[in-house]
Amino acid sequence: MGHAAEGVTAQHYAAQNLETLAAAVAKIALDLSTAQVIALPVRVVGG
Repeated sequence: MGHAAEGVTAQHYAAQNLETLAAAVAKIALDLSTAQVIALPVRVVGG
């Protein structure tokens, strides 16, 4: 991110990344009355 995609394929992958990021952000639970994070889902990456 941070630069323009050079081709159609790169633009397609950028759109997929934005969808993934939006889904991750939507999973963050906030308590708006206290401005605290209630749940921050973390994906464990195994190797």
